[in-house]
Amino acid sequence: MVQFLENLLITAKEYPDRTAVVDHDGNRTTTYRELVEKACRDNAWLRSKQIGREQVAALYFPKGVEYIAARLGIIMSGGRS
Repeated sequence: MVQFLENLLITAKEYPDRTAVVDHDGNRTTTYRELVEKACRDNAWLRSKQIGREQVAALYFPKGVEYIAARLGIIMSGGRS
């Protein structure tokens, strides 16, 4: 999973304005920059709640970028979803 995150961050740095996620209905796109920013915010929130390495965190979101960003934030914090 670490390799995936490293690749994501490298891609976001190299191509910040490219589309990273298209919602399931195709109406909304999110760039790599936006995705990483959302994931970092979620990661910071999780850490502020003492959720980190090897802890389980549950998510409930409709399909879309918010779910993906939250999942990435959990992975960044070292937690499991």
